[in-house]
Amino acid sequence: MNLRTLTHVEMLFEIYAVAGELPPEQRESYLQAHLPEPRDRQLLLDLLQSELHSSQAAGLLDQAWPAEPEALQPGTTLGSFRIEGELGCGGQGRVYLATQAAEVVERKFALKLPHRLSGESLTNLRHEARAVSKLEHPGIARFLYIDRTAAGQWFLVTEYVQGQRLDQALHGAPAARVLGVFVHLCDALAHAHAQGVAHLDLKPSNVLLAADDQPRILDFGLGLIQLPQSSSKSVRGYTLPYAAPEQVRGDPSLLSDIHALGTLLLQIITATPPEHLVAQRERLRDPTLSTPLRAQLGPDLYAILQRACAADAAARYPSVAQFGADLRAMQAREPVSARAWTWRYALACLLRRRPWASAAVIAGVLLMGVALLALTLQRASLQRAEAQARTEAERARSGMRLLVSAMESADPESAPQVTPAEQALVERLKRAAARSPDAQIRATVDLVVARIARSTGDQRAALALFDDVVVRAQQLGATELLGQALIAKAEAHTELAQYDEAAAALARARALPAQAVEQAALLRAEGRRLLKAAQLDTAELKLREALAATNADDRLRIGTINDLGTIALDRGHFAEAARLFDQQQPLVDAVYGADSVAAGVNAHNRASAYRGLEQTDKALAQIRDAQRIYAARLGPHSARHADALMVEAIVLFADDPDRAATCLQQAIAAYREVYGANSPKIAHSLYFLGNLYLEAGDADAALREFASGIAIVQPQLPATHPLLAVLNLGLGSALLGQDKASAALAPLQSALQGMQASNPEPGPAQSSVFNELSRAYRLLGRAADSEAASATAYEGVKQAFPPQSVELVPYQLERAASLALAGRASEADALLAGARALLDTQGERPAAQRLRPRLQRAEAYVRDRHTADPAPP
Repeated sequence: MNLRTLTHVEMLFEIYAVAGELPPEQRESYLQAHLPEPRDRQLLLDLLQSELHSSQAAGLLDQAWPAEPEALQPGTTLGSFRIEGELGCGGQGRVYLATQAAEVVERKFALKLPHRLSGESLTNLRHEARAVSKLEHPGIARFLYIDRTAAGQWFLVTEYVQGQRLDQALHGAPAARVLGVFVHLCDALAHAHAQGVAHLDLKPSNVLLAADDQPRILDFGLGLIQLPQSSSKSVRGYTLPYAAPEQVRGDPSLLSDIHALGTLLLQIITATPPEHLVAQRERLRDPTLSTPLRAQLGPDLYAILQRACAADAAARYPSVAQFGADLRAMQAREPVSARAWTWRYALACLLRRRPWASAAVIAGVLLMGVALLALTLQRASLQRAEAQARTEAERARSGMRLLVSAMESADPESAPQVTPAEQALVERLKRAAARSPDAQIRATVDLVVARIARSTGDQRAALALFDDVVVRAQQLGATELLGQALIAKAEAHTELAQYDEAAAALARARALPAQAVEQAALLRAEGRRLLKAAQLDTAELKLREALAATNADDRLRIGTINDLGTIALDRGHFAEAARLFDQQQPLVDAVYGADSVAAGVNAHNRASAYRGLEQTDKALAQIRDAQRIYAARLGPHSARHADALMVEAIVLFADDPDRAATCLQQAIAAYREVYGANSPKIAHSLYFLGNLYLEAGDADAALREFASGIAIVQPQLPATHPLLAVLNLGLGSALLGQDKASAALAPLQSALQGMQASNPEPGPAQSSVFNELSRAYRLLGRAADSEAASATAYEGVKQAFPPQSVELVPYQLERAASLALAGRASEADALLAGARALLDTQGERPAAQRLRPRLQRAEAYVRDRHTADPAPP
């Protein structure tokens, strides 16, 4: 007897799975190329000819099955539906895109025509479809009803879903994104299972991923089709690589879906081709074969997948909700139920989740140990006690250095909110430090506590501690500690816009011996102070010096590149900003992780740069990636998530104003929840909302939003603050929209003063003010002032945007109108011709369509310039 090895059986399964996906005419040649044994080829051919993915497949088909229907052509009607095209064809039937002729508003549906449907299977399908049609969940494509044509052709009507196959959409995606999608899938399946409905054929083609990363499960209806059997036990259709053992035996359950979902996650997270999936799952189950796979997945995900994909249904998760709970726990870096709980495992999770708090606990334990040791040493010999005390003090100092290192290696952008439990740990650490006999340890603890306060935004509390540490470090002669405290103190002053105090602290740090101060950190702190004070040229020089000095410190290098990119964005040098942030991205992923908040900030910044380059698709992809990370790590109502919504609104401002307005309203709600009703962030959002109203021609609504923003920030900010400047710009534009040119001059001039005070260099913001001033002067008949302002505006904006940018058009139109008013008609005509040619290159883009009426009005103004009262554009 020729006994087959496990390896040979796995190979047959893999070849069978691949051949089953091929067209029937290609299967035999594929088997001949991959199977030298005639018996093996014949075995698989017999199985494939049955077209049933089941170990009971051979011989089940009989003459009771009607012939497979021919493919329907576009334009064919099926009942009340019109076929628009074929979406796909599989073992169970064909799927068509269809519209319903009777609908006033055209709606799209997916029509599924089963290849074979007999009396028993139809009875079962109609019975169970009643349950399926009640499923209401955003992750499930709705099964609507079953119908048949006058000719007797049965078909299933389901919701039409736009999206990409799950395996294609997530190919090469970061693990954090994949886990987020599968959490949504678990939620959707849990809803179905709660109704007693299983899917039983989960596979990549039955899950589509929409643009917002929301998965939609398809084919709950077809998963219920039962095959006609003479026996009482029915066999349901399934796809072999994903099917659970009990499903192959003809005894499926809700737990079979957990097996399929786990297998699907294993396939995507390891990038395993379908033909190797069965073997990969066997490696997962076999401890003697799974060491490389465990290293690839990591211990948490390895344990989760082992449990989900267990061959024995009783060893799997008891519910898909618990499967999803473990995936959520892994996302949050909390212990997962699939692993045995130990103190060591729980501590490791805490260290990953809250590095600074965990380090504080460790340091507290070390310090309490030092305090206990000091009491014990009173009963020992003085000489031995002193030696041990010195040793333990050095250990404690080493612990504090580890604590500082953990603080610095934590995600710098996450700014965690301190929970009551974590605050209690900090207080314990401070009490333990107070009992320590080592003054330097006590000072180091206070430095760390101050950094914790600064990381959570409490700059004033941090400053008080930094001042105390500076005094004690001086008294101890601890120059390294003194240098760290002075730099941290300067950074806190900078965040509070106390630039002179920051400069004084940095000057003291610079006066210390060079070996006692980290020069790169000092240079970056000086550069950030200058950047915040809008001294961009000097800031850039300092930051580039810091970058040259940070080859061995990737964390400082990341922060410095971020600052340089911010300067490039402020100057409108978008190509340089994109280059810097693109250069930063692999470094961020390597140091903090691809799903860290720092990675979200990088994607956020890249989106801003791409938006300036008018690379809209790239900008949207990056900002939505940032939103995904922020929502997962900080929550959907966090300030960072709201900031990302703001950027999406700006990107979509011209092409999708409705979506932009929605993003702004969501951002305002989040800011109100985080900061309160009088936050400058809300005023910033109102500025963009007002501009949307201006674009829509509603000057009254725009005026209301700008005035509301000014009312929020005017009591809080200096008169020349950039935010107040842009709100004044908006207010002036709204007044011009109401034909109140005289009233518009005051807010526009205030806007210009504010922008020049914060950044003397010309850029897009100043150009927009000059453009509106030109318009106001022109409406007042001040030709020379209008011409001068429009010239400044146009020259400034040409430096910021590429020659074919649609952003140039409003400036070209105003420049042409001001030239016409000054009697330079030929120059005006040339500019208008250039604007028309530029808009022609934009095709039917919404931004171009909105600008064309303005172009026509400008052309009419130039033509009619010599009439008594020309109409302004």
